[in-house]
Amino acid sequence: MNNDNYRGLELDQVLLNVSRHCAFEASKEALLNSSVIYNPLLIKRNLQMTQEALKLLDRDINVDFSVVQDIRYALDKSLKGQTLNAMELLACLNFHNHCRRIKKIFFAVNDLDALHEYVDALNIDEKTYATISMMLDNNGQIKRQASKLLSELFDRDESLNHELQSKAKSFINEHSASLQEDNIYFRDDRMAFLLKNSDKNKYGGLHHGQSASGLASYVEPREFIDLNNAKVDIRDAKAKEIERLLKLMSSYIAQSANLYIHNFDTFIVLDNIFAKARYGQECDGTLAKLTDDRHLYMENIAHPLIDKNKVVRNTYELKNEYHGILITGANTGGKTVSLKVIGLAVLMTYLGIPLPCDRAQIPLFDAVLVDIDDNQSLESSLSTFSSQLVKLNELFKRMSDKSLILIDELGNGTDPKQAQALSIAIVDKLLMSSCRFVLTTHFEELKNYALTCHDILVSSVSFDSAKLMPTYHYLENSLGSSNALEIAAFYLDDKSLIAKAETYLKENAAKQEKMMRELEKKLAENDKLKAELNTLIQENEQLKTQYEEKYAAFEAKKDELLKNYNERLNNFIDSQKKEVKKLLASWNKEHKNPDILNKLDTYKVQENKQELSNENLKVGDDVRMENAEQVGTIIAINGNQAEISLNGLRVKTKLSSLTKMPKQKVSNKTHFERKPRAKKEVVLVGMRVEEALPLMEKYLDDAYASKMSQVRIVHGIGTGTLRKAIHEKLKKLRFVKEYHLADYYDGGSAVTIVEFK
Repeated sequence: MNNDNYRGLELDQVLLNVSRHCAFEASKEALLNSSVIYNPLLIKRNLQMTQEALKLLDRDINVDFSVVQDIRYALDKSLKGQTLNAMELLACLNFHNHCRRIKKIFFAVNDLDALHEYVDALNIDEKTYATISMMLDNNGQIKRQASKLLSELFDRDESLNHELQSKAKSFINEHSASLQEDNIYFRDDRMAFLLKNSDKNKYGGLHHGQSASGLASYVEPREFIDLNNAKVDIRDAKAKEIERLLKLMSSYIAQSANLYIHNFDTFIVLDNIFAKARYGQECDGTLAKLTDDRHLYMENIAHPLIDKNKVVRNTYELKNEYHGILITGANTGGKTVSLKVIGLAVLMTYLGIPLPCDRAQIPLFDAVLVDIDDNQSLESSLSTFSSQLVKLNELFKRMSDKSLILIDELGNGTDPKQAQALSIAIVDKLLMSSCRFVLTTHFEELKNYALTCHDILVSSVSFDSAKLMPTYHYLENSLGSSNALEIAAFYLDDKSLIAKAETYLKENAAKQEKMMRELEKKLAENDKLKAELNTLIQENEQLKTQYEEKYAAFEAKKDELLKNYNERLNNFIDSQKKEVKKLLASWNKEHKNPDILNKLDTYKVQENKQELSNENLKVGDDVRMENAEQVGTIIAINGNQAEISLNGLRVKTKLSSLTKMPKQKVSNKTHFERKPRAKKEVVLVGMRVEEALPLMEKYLDDAYASKMSQVRIVHGIGTGTLRKAIHEKLKKLRFVKEYHLADYYDGGSAVTIVEFK
């Protein structure tokens, strides 16, 4: 594996088992160097290709790559202009035929998509390989018809051999007395005879050495020299022509070398895919389904590295409402095995490898971050605990809300009390990040804390106390014990040690029981307060609704009365004007003054007395509402509506109902109004986000105005949505110096502490 992050999961061993199903070494090496890429499209592609390969295997269509040779060295030679030998050319020719065979197999199957794309990418140079096939036979021999010259040389060689054989028979018949043996011998491809030493110079020619006994010599008689010379010349000519043909064929190979290098890479991919499919058949596995939500499920899954006849199968599930799983239980009870199974299942799925289970559903994570193996290092002077902290620090930097975190024995290797506190803090950090996690632990404090968190699934691996042996069965919603004393009693002869340990354990248990009772009492009180608060909220909602209904009715009635009043007033004024006109007309006859009638028409009654005095109202003016004694200040104007601040309340009303008041004179003496001190905490448990945030903001304003340095916001744990929204709001408030979750004994992740600037 290129990534050491998965070393603790032993993914490299799983890949080694899968690679045993590869047909040739190059594809095995490629599989062992596989990297997990967190790209949804590539993951889906890997699963689709393996699924199609399984489909072919189920139909007994086994694509055999075992006969494929690695020809990349020969292809590289040809690209460098070097001459290939006949066997290398034959390997290239065979590879060409394998490409044709693979394409033929796949094209006979219609319901393949992903695999067809790979097979379509196989390029075949039929012209070049047809030419080579005419020169090279299936045994790697150059055909005599490869060229006209070579054919002629073969004919001349056969004729010369026939002539030499005939002449040799005659020589043996005529000179048998001089021969040590009646056989024909060849020395350096030249025909010779084994003559007695007494006659070795009798026939002239060339001497080629003595026999092993020293009694005879190999002699090439003078009459055979010309024929042998001719035979050597033909041999050299044939070799030269064959070398020319090999060089020519090598140049043909070079023309399509890059295409066939690409084909070989495609064969590696296809062989890997079928290796995964054959592995799936071997382990009776199934391919997991990918899900876009966070629901993880594995039904009757086995650890892939344990003998299938001995392994215990379990079902693991992490539903959407949970952030993580805390696995508890005895030493060597299978906690780490469960952790590895979950991690391996995710990584194997992303690589397109079937899982040894009945059914599986795997989410799409952006990373699987692991801390499993003991990284204690003498070279870097790191203890087990220090090493884990270094790895956790890197893990925290890389994780996101879409990551899967796997940590074995959180906080192991240091003081238990401090380690437990740190472990709880780490769990809080994981919860706040909204990532998914699986943890194992022996810490009682961490177990108890997890029980109070609704978004952590507490589980265990079972232990047979009678046999003092683990059963390796995984149990949801179950709290497991470490069974340390039972196991110690089995191995230690000094039973007094066990008795003393049990005494200490009982004393600690009594203290913890008391603390648990107090915690349960506080939780009950909290639930009661929550119920009372919910009741008050509901009553407040009802009162608000009633107020809004009555206010709307009041406004409607007021408008109606005002309209009726104005109509009656205008009618009355009109009637009075008529009377006045009559009186004035009569008076005018006597006094002759028409101007007074014209002045009378200039007087009109306005429908709303306040409109003239309200034309110049603006933000910041002090005003009094109609039928009210209180004086407020305009803080906003929108059309014919105004919003005023009245004794700390924000009230909306019509501009027509307001009367402008003179500004109050400010006394030279500074007057400090003593505001009531705000409470030290606000309880928002059970509220919706849209209800809680305004209430919290009002509370923080009051607390800050009261010069408080620190307050508590009680929001509960729940799904974490309210807590996250509150923290986002706190980031934006200018007077907030910092905020953090409370200590474990002060409320933990259910309470946020806020400090003011």
